[in-house]
Order: sequence, then structure tokens, then C-alpha cells
Amino acid sequence: MPMPPTDATDVSALPTAAPGMREAIGALAPTRPVRVEWDRSAAPTLRPIRIAVVVPCYNRRADAEAVLADLAAVETGIELDGAMRAIDLRVLLVDNASDQPLSTITGPWEGKLPGLGGLALEHLRSDTNTGGSGGYNAGMARVLSWWKDGATDDDPWDPDYVWLVDSDARVAPTTLSRLLDVLEGNEAIVAAGSVICDPLTGQAFELGGNQNPLTGHFEPMVLGGAGVTGSRGGLVDCDYVAACCALVRTDAIRATGLFPDRFLNADDVEWFIRMKQRTGGRVVGVPASVAMHPRFDRFPTWTRYYSCRNAFGPLEAVGAGKYGRAVRAYRESLRAVQQAINGRTDLARLHVRGLADAAAKRTIGPAPEGTIALMPTRPWSALADDLRRVLGDRAASATLYVLNDLQLPAPAARAMHAQLATLDLSRPWPTPRREAGMVSSLARAACRFVLGPRATVAIAPARGRPSSWHAGRLVVQVNAQGYVLHRPRRLHTAWNAARTIAACLWHSARVTFREPEYAELPTAPQGPAVRPDSAVGPALAGAPRRMTIATVVLSYNRWDALRRTLAALMIDPAAARGVVVVDNASTDGTPERVRAEFPGVRLIVLDQNIGVAAFNRGVAETESEFVLILDDDATVSPRALSAAASMLERRPDLAAIALHPRHPRTGRSEWPFAHESATSDNWPVMGCANLVRRADWDAVGGYEGAFFLYRNDTDLALKLLASGRGVHFDPSLVALHDTPAGAGGRKSTRWHTLATRNWVWLARRHARGSLALAAALLGWAWAHRLAGLSPSRQWASLRGGFSGLFSPPPPLPQGLDRPDGTHLLRLLNLRFGTGRRE
Repeated sequence: MPMPPTDATDVSALPTAAPGMREAIGALAPTRPVRVEWDRSAAPTLRPIRIAVVVPCYNRRADAEAVLADLAAVETGIELDGAMRAIDLRVLLVDNASDQPLSTITGPWEGKLPGLGGLALEHLRSDTNTGGSGGYNAGMARVLSWWKDGATDDDPWDPDYVWLVDSDARVAPTTLSRLLDVLEGNEAIVAAGSVICDPLTGQAFELGGNQNPLTGHFEPMVLGGAGVTGSRGGLVDCDYVAACCALVRTDAIRATGLFPDRFLNADDVEWFIRMKQRTGGRVVGVPASVAMHPRFDRFPTWTRYYSCRNAFGPLEAVGAGKYGRAVRAYRESLRAVQQAINGRTDLARLHVRGLADAAAKRTIGPAPEGTIALMPTRPWSALADDLRRVLGDRAASATLYVLNDLQLPAPAARAMHAQLATLDLSRPWPTPRREAGMVSSLARAACRFVLGPRATVAIAPARGRPSSWHAGRLVVQVNAQGYVLHRPRRLHTAWNAARTIAACLWHSARVTFREPEYAELPTAPQGPAVRPDSAVGPALAGAPRRMTIATVVLSYNRWDALRRTLAALMIDPAAARGVVVVDNASTDGTPERVRAEFPGVRLIVLDQNIGVAAFNRGVAETESEFVLILDDDATVSPRALSAAASMLERRPDLAAIALHPRHPRTGRSEWPFAHESATSDNWPVMGCANLVRRADWDAVGGYEGAFFLYRNDTDLALKLLASGRGVHFDPSLVALHDTPAGAGGRKSTRWHTLATRNWVWLARRHARGSLALAAALLGWAWAHRLAGLSPSRQWASLRGGFSGLFSPPPPLPQGLDRPDGTHLLRLLNLRFGTGRRE
């Protein structure tokens, strides 16, 4: 259950809410904290930390005014490593086509300087309402392009962080600084979110959350929950944080992309999950940072469609599969049936349509026209007159039953009770203190269905739980904005429930057994590009010393993939100045295109395709201490590359870093055996991207050219280990491998031939006697399993196995004795001990 904020959560720092909106905030915040005062001239050599704030808003002018006032009061300095750093805060208010344009908003920040109660504010208005995801995307696209406004400067303004803040959120002066302190103190963290408190009660109800792939549920974490710490230094690792108040690294946004265009609901959950996968970074909740926002589960009406439709995106991101989709569909079906029994067929239809569109993979953008059609919500001022009109002569003998847990804001509750006080309704049943258990509630609902309700009028919440089913002959379903008045009929609701059950069963089966849906994330604008021949890169606050890294990329007739890879390399100064492309006699014009679009890249054009031996040719042309060996369809983020190079600098015992290959669209790992907590200095496998110490590459002869393709990277890892050197693996150091079929996709016949042969060779090179034979046969059998029912792939695996078994394997480099099989045995345990496909 939600717990009140701990000592680390400075609720008293929250400013007073806008009138009539969140009165509880005022009760929690009688005074403001003392502002931090410091001398900006004390640290003249440190560039201010640049933070862009994105605030999307649609028809919530009062909310926008309140949160802008909050932002004008945030601390604009932070102490890091004993020195004060200035915060350069710039705010973008995204008007999502509000009826009244928000560009005329004014507040107490007007006429004041930023950092002194003022605000650097820019307005951006959309032509149409694009929802929460569209508003955030438009805002992030704009702030990530702000540097272009000063592109001629030596140091154009490009944010270090983007702070996402909902227009109906409230933040304290310390909210930002406590998030920033966490991110500045740990480069492995890519996003940090505040503890979110309910403005009605002051209780914390979310501190990040996890997507459960087995139940299909979002599982928000709260202070006081199992495994959730509430101390000032304690951080909560999670799958996602609420985008209503989250600070995100700019480079993580650019590496991930923008929000999936789901319009509303679950877009931030899916986004943060994919961010963790693509960057390998951590997403954490920060108990010391507090914000307030209305509960996400309160008064859901028209948003039910989006909650249902979009729930499957995060499930696909975590690889939940059919079981996870089935459980989530079952949950949505229950909600639909509850609303049908409750007499709200309009809400039930939203769940049914959400399931139908999820099954058909229609999950992008707003709901189709006509989908969201609801019974009208009446204002509180009309309640007494409506009841008198409907009750007529029966008003004098009518009875009233008010259910518990209406969860109305104080102004709405006062308006409701004021209207009821004008009616002379008998209240023979007191409002229960708490709702009965599920079994008891269902039993009582069944009695009311058979015998009829006791009360004439029932005041009930709109959630549709059994306690409100047929609670009165006339039901007033309440929400923050007003009420819906309807008269449930028992046989009619039973018929609607049966129809809803049938529809939900059909669409649940469709969504369960359909192919996974992976929405492409919109590309985020990139920062100032670094050309390989440039003298200096963009100014980065506190940037570490750049290591000498050469990057060698092999190409063969895949220009589109190579172009994406080279464009990604140009972003990072550490990688951009030492790129070597070795072209394996491409016939699609790749060499000419490389010369035209990437003139600073060193290009080596071969007369014939020599396979992976071309990597050796490329490495021979470099002089850097470290070499990034990169497939032409792979990319490595600057963060991962910098962390890998730093590891090699600190650890002279390591020969290489094997980066973790994931598919950029699905987020799926190519190595199912690479568990998130598994780090190793004796990792016996390599993939699409490896950072290798040049001296060790030369010592073991690089890639074995006789392999031509496949298994050459694993052979390299085993050679390095056999030479007594370390190969480090950290699953958070990610390389995105954009293979055409995706991670775990069906292999080609050429793969089955060459990979099977090379596996047998690899076993014979790196083990002796019976272990070598057993390893060879195990890998050969595995290739046949992967071939499935395809005759051509089965034949290719058979040919490859016989070729590897009856032809001599290439000899190991001079000076490297034949290994005893220790590292190969570890490889076998990893690959085949999981029982999962690679």
C-alpha cells in the first residue's frame, strides 16, 4: 500500500497548488524552503549543466501556470565533488492544440532573470492534439535541435539532460537537483524519476515500476514496499519511471529514439524499457526527489481504450510472448465484463475495441474516429434537479446509499454533498468504512441481481467493482468532473455481459496468438556532428579524456546498413577519427558512396571477397591502442564505447571487451545465456562488436581467415583466453545489431553450412580427445535443430558437419599451444546449458 514520504522526501518543499485543483498540496506546504545561494563566479571554468524541460499541455491552462511557477523556483545550482555547478534551465511549453492558445500564459516569473525567479521559456504549438506521446515527441525533437540555432558557435547550446514534466505535475525547488545529483554521480544511470505523491492524500504511490512478463501487469513500486528503500542514498532500479517527472540523459534519448506514438498510456513504460535495452543503462527511482501528480488509476473513463490497446507494447518489449499477452487480455476482459454488468456498456466497449485493435496491430496514433463515445458527464450543480426529475413522485419515499472509496477531490465532494443535502432522501444504510472482500461482494451482487437492489439511489464510483453492481435502482456514478446518471436493468445488463464475454474471448484469442508487434521508435534528432577530419569535437561538460580508438568495419553489398553504421560512428569523437572501412569487392557501388558521403573515412577496397580476413587487413592499417571490430549492420553508443575503453585502460589484464548484441527493434538479446547480472572476465564468445587491444589482436593473429564467415568471433575469444588474457563481458555494454531476421531469426542455408563446419573446426582447435568430439557433435546436432523442417537447411547442416569433421582445421597461431578445452567447456555450458535457442 502507498506509504507516506520518508525523511528523504521533502514534501514541505512543494509549493501551493493552483486554486481548486490540488488543495492538499497547500496543506502539506505551509512554507517554502530556504533557497540555495552561491557565487557563480566561484567556478568560472565549468560550463553550466544544460537542462531542457519539456512540458506538454492540452486545455489545462491553470495547471500549466502552476507548474511553470514551480519551474521558475527550482534550484539553479548543485554541489558536485565539492564544487558548485550552475544549471542552465530552459523550458519548452508544448501546446497540444489547446482551444485557448497557451502562448499568452503569464506568471510571477515575468520580467525576472532565469535563476532569480525568472524562466527561459519557449512556446511550441501543435496543429492537432497528438496526445501525451506526440506532445513529448514534438518537444524532445525541438529541444534536441536547439543547438542548430547557434550552430556557428564554438559551443552551440545542446542539452545534457531533458527533464520531462507533465503539465498537471507539481515539483519542488529540490526535485531537479536531487535527480541531477544521482545522474551526475553515476554514468551508468540513463534516467531517474521522482517519487510520485498523490496530491489528495500526500501519500507516495509510485517510485518507478516493473513490467511483469508473466502477469502482463505494470507493477509500480512504492516507498515501504518489498525491496524498496526510502533512504536519501537509496536508489530503486526499475524497468521504467513515470514520465510525469523524469530526468533523462540526452545521449540516451538519441540512442533510443522518441516515444512510441501510442498517443496516451504505457508509451513511457515501453520507452524506458527500450532505453534500458538499447543503451544498457540503468533506470532508477530516486526517493529523495519528490513530485506530485494525480493518481494514474483514478477515474479512468475514455482512457480505458488506450490503457487496453497500448498495454501490449511493453509486453512485447520484455519478450513476454503468448502467455503474457493472454494474461493481460484476460485482465482487460474482466474489466470489460465488470463495466457491462455495471450498466456502463460505453466503458465496456472501450476495452473490447482496445483488444480488437491490439489484435489487429492498430496501436499507433489516436483512436479511430467514433471509437470513444461515452455517456455524458453532468455537472455537480445539476445533481439535485436531475434526481428530482427522474424520481418524480417517488422522491419522498426514496432511499439513498453512498458507497465508500469515491476518491473525489475535496471541491467535488463538497459540491456533491451540497446537492444531496437539498433532497429529502432517507439514508438507512451507513457508508461502509471499507469495501468487502471479493467473495462477499460477488455474493451480495448476486443477491441484488436476483432480488433487486434495496436502495432507490446509489452513489457509486465508476471503477465497476462488484460492490457497485445494481447498488441502486438509480445509480449515480461519480468522477472528479461530475457524474453519470443511469438506470441499470438486470436482464439487459446480463445480456450485455454475455455479449461482452463472447467478444472478449474472440479478441483475446486473436491478440494471444498473433505475431509480436514491435513499433518503430521515431528517430531523435542528433547532436552536433563530428567529422573525422575536424580538429575538435563539441564542447562537453566534464568530458573524460578520449582514448585512442580505431574502428574497423567490413562491408559487402549492404550500403544502407553501412551508411547507418558510419553515421552513428560520426556522432562520437572517440570513434569518428579512426574509422577504416574494408570493402570486400562490393558490386553495389558501396566504395563510391563511402567516398562521397564520408570523405574522412579511410577506405580499403579489395579485389575479391576474402570474408572475415578483411578485418585483419583493416586492423593492420591502424595504429591505435584499441580497435573496435564492428559489423556493418551494428552500432555502439558513445556511452558504451567510452565505458569499454575505460575498462581496458584500467585493466591491463584484459585483452578485449565483448559488447552485448541486441536487436534495435525488438530489444531481444542474441545471447539468451547473457543474464543481466552476469559479468565475466573469461567470456568465451564474441559477436557483432568487440573492442580489442591491438597488441592482443596481433598476438593471436586476429580472425581466422579460413573460417570465411561465422564462428570467427567466438574463435577469437577462445584464442585470447587460451593465451592467458581476459575477455570481459558486461551485459549493460550494448551493441545494436540490426540483423534482417532479428535476434533468434531463421538462419540462411549458407549459415548452416559454414557455421556448422566452423563449429566443428572450433571444437577440434580448442579441445582435445573425447571433449573435442563431443563438442563438435553437440554443435552439429544443434544446427540440425535450428534447421527445423527445412530440407535445404538440414542438408546444409549435414554438409557443413561432414566438412568440418573430415577436413583438417586451420592450425592455431604459432606460440599458442592447443588448449585443454577449459574455455570451450564454459562456452558449451553457456550455449547449451540454458535449454533456450540462441
